Amino acid sequence: NEFYDIKIDFEKTKIKDLNNKIEEYIKNKENEFIAIVDESGKVQTSKYNLIINTETKEFKNLVSTHVLTFYFTGGAHYVREDITHVYNVDEKKYINFSGLLIKDSEDLLKNVVLKYLYKYGEEKGILFNDWQVEDGTKITDKNYENFYLDNNGLNILFPPYQVASWADGEIKIEISYDKLKGILKEEYLDNDSNTSIDTIIKPGSRD
Repeated sequence: NEFYDIKIDFEKTKIKDLNNKIEEYIKNKENEFIAIVDESGKVQTSKYNLIINTETKEFKNLVSTHVLTFYFTGGAHYVREDITHVYNVDEKKYINFSGLLIKDSEDLLKNVVLKYLYKYGEEKGILFNDWQVEDGTKITDKNYENFYLDNNGLNILFPPYQVASWADGEIKIEISYDKLKGILKEEYLDNDSNTSIDTIIKPGSRD
């Protein structure tokens, strides 16, 4: 289209219901995006863009799909949205972050998360705002909706603006299983416990 570009990269999972849920989400995002373009009068000097990518991880009985959406309809930079669906194959149901946790382990987890997060900041030269970190790391399903488990541990993704600025990009911490004893339910623990922290590059700002 001369006014906008749409790029969708969705590789189906082995879970039919999960595929249907993601396909519905993508379709809704496309419709919303096209409606915004139509309402704008299509006068933007730069093309509007919608980009949606998915990534699926499998570990034990869990299938986790992260859906990453970027769209540009004017302004300083892209808008980003993240959503992750985690499906328990054995129980045939979706689980949220709190479903991983032992009862009353939230304070223990919060301390571990803060340790990893500030270590990440030191390594990357990020100056966190304490109030933003405090709000963005409260143990709620919303704050921790983007997670998955793998052989190394619990991976938690904080999108831009949740605990740091847009310029700092997304922040992903990986907490090894040996630090999660007494926090994760036994069924989600694994004997391997390697630790690493990394980040993924975000699209650049639009002038």
